[in-house]
Amino acid sequence: MAKTSVKNRFWEIVNGLSVACVLAIAGFIVSVNSDIAVAQEKIKSQEAVLASIVISLKEMRKEAKKDRKEIIKGLHRNTTQNSVIEARVINLEKR
Repeated sequence: MAKTSVKNRFWEIVNGLSVACVLAIAGFIVSVNSDIAVAQEKIKSQEAVLASIVISLKEMRKEAKKDRKEIIKGLHRNTTQNSVIEARVINLEKR
């Protein structure tokens, strides 16, 4: 009888350890899944921030193109005015 109860006790311990291991592994999996969910949320928020930065950069690029066009127009006006002034100076020198 003693051998049987020792064997039974041994298997009870083994079964108990097996259940404990399964529960520990399940807990680890739940913890990892939770960490993954948190990381996914962080990635989504970072994607939103990056999207807003891209939109801002596109708007800045449009503004820079407009500013460039205005600068070119201004330079053209200055060149034209300089040509007119030079022509007047030449006319005055001829007199």
